[in-house]
Amino acid sequence: MSTNKSAHNDQISMIVNFLMDLDIGMIEGLSPIRVSHPFIEEGVSFNLKTGEVINLIEDEGALKKEKALRLKRMKNMSPLQIAFCVSKPYRMLYLSLAFPYLTKKERSEIMHEVWISVENINNNVNVSQMEILKMLRKCNPKYLIGKENYEVYENLPDTFVVYRGLQENAQEVGLSWTLSKDVAEWFAGRFENDGEIIEKTVHKTEVIAYFNDRDEEEIVLDIKKVLKREKNEK
Repeated sequence: MSTNKSAHNDQISMIVNFLMDLDIGMIEGLSPIRVSHPFIEEGVSFNLKTGEVINLIEDEGALKKEKALRLKRMKNMSPLQIAFCVSKPYRMLYLSLAFPYLTKKERSEIMHEVWISVENINNNVNVSQMEILKMLRKCNPKYLIGKENYEVYENLPDTFVVYRGLQENAQEVGLSWTLSKDVAEWFAGRFENDGEIIEKTVHKTEVIAYFNDRDEEEIVLDIKKVLKREKNEK
C-alpha cells in the first residue's frame, strides 16, 4: 500500500478514469432513461437553457462532456466521497480496485458505506464472495462496523444462533446472516416468494461485523471459518 499521498491520489484517479471509460450498458425496458454504468445511471440529460432533452447514448459528444464534467467534480474528492458518486451496483468493484492503495481506515469506512447501501451484496456480479471476504478481513472492525454498532459487536456471547432467509435458488453459504428470525422470514418471503429459513450456531470469533443501520441486526460471518469448524466437528 502506498504511503505517498500524491501516489495514492494518482492511483485512485486512474481507477476513477478506468471506470468512467467503461461502456454504458442498456437495461431492457428502461433504457435510455436508465442505464448501467459506474457513474452514469441516466442515459439522458437536459439543457436547462433550451429545455432540450439529450440522449447520451446516441450523442457521443454530449456523453464525452458529461463524463468530463463528472471527472472534474470528483477531482479533489476523498476516496470515500468518490464512493458515494459510484452507482450502487459498481461500488464494491470500485472498492476492490482501490483497496490496495487505501489506508486501513479508508478501506474500512468505505466498506461500511458500501455494505449498508448495496442490495444483495453476496451475489455481486463484479466481485466474488471470497474476494469480499478477503477485503473484510483486512478492515479495522471499529471503522468497518461504526461506533453505534460496535458496542453490540463487542458484547456478543461466545456462541449464539443466527438466521438466513433464502429465496428460490439462493445460496445457503453466504456472508450475511441476522440475529432476528423475523428479519430472516421477511427476506425469505419478500417479492411473494415462498422461501425457507436456515439457522446456525456460530462462535463470536467467526463474526467479522455487525450492522444494524437498516434495522436488520445483520451478522457478517467469516463463512470459511464456520464451514471449517463444522467440518471438523463432524
